[in-house]
Amino acid sequence: FLKLESNEDYQFLTAHSEDVVCTLRVVASNPENLAQIQDVGNTVILRIADFLDSNNNRLIDSFKRFVYTYDLTSSNLRDVGNRLPIDESNPQSTYTTEFMRYKVEWTGLSYCKLAVDKIVIYDRRGDELFNQPEISVPRIIDIVNQYKDTSCVLGWFGFNEPGSIDNYLCFRRVNEIIHEVAPDLDLYTTISGASTSRYTWRTDVYKGVNSTSIYPGNEFIKRAGLNYISINLYNYHHPFIPPPPFPPVTGFPSDPLYKEKNIKYVVDSNLVKIVDANIPISYSSQS
Repeated sequence: FLKLESNEDYQFLTAHSEDVVCTLRVVASNPENLAQIQDVGNTVILRIADFLDSNNNRLIDSFKRFVYTYDLTSSNLRDVGNRLPIDESNPQSTYTTEFMRYKVEWTGLSYCKLAVDKIVIYDRRGDELFNQPEISVPRIIDIVNQYKDTSCVLGWFGFNEPGSIDNYLCFRRVNEIIHEVAPDLDLYTTISGASTSRYTWRTDVYKGVNSTSIYPGNEFIKRAGLNYISINLYNYHHPFIPPPPFPPVTGFPSDPLYKEKNIKYVVDSNLVKIVDANIPISYSSQS
């Protein structure tokens, strides 16, 4: 949603209607070097003409919605977070779906100012869920009505180990729809807390949602609003591994006290901080 402001009159602006105000780009990043980017769609060019209200001979005085459509399945990216079908993911690609960026590149015209209100990101299902409830809500309600006996059903399991921040608000919306039919049933999910997973607290491993200061677990609970989350933690085999003859694994140090150190790692790096952040979890131990 963009808005253009200028002190110039309508006649001046129409005379400069072809001046480029900004460009819209969607790019994938190299997680090893976030300065390296690759476009995944065609650049959209917005000009003065796109912001003019010809009916009233002035600039549009509110934020205008501009749509950028792109297709990840034809972008030759390495998939992270289940955004692509398995056969569409390129494991050799330098660029991944994890660090997508949505750019509004201002050209710096001297006679106007550009304001950005917000950037809303969604796929087809997200569009149906939030913008076309006449499609999505009946489908969900129909399924819930078939399985809502609380003597047999404990809850509904959503997308497993969501890897993308794009999924978070969808959990909240689906949970709200479920409560319309079955207020005593909740949607829940599980997230992975291994030492190299997306929800690890190690910023040397996880580079953040485009920022090392943002822990996705906090973002998930804030946006999804679920009452119950299960976190899978590997107590005994990450990040330390047994000494030989156990085969070496690159990036995982060998130590005779690997069990004790791994348990301490789990407690120090995951559980304490999750509890301190008041994130409601069920702790699932994996070996």
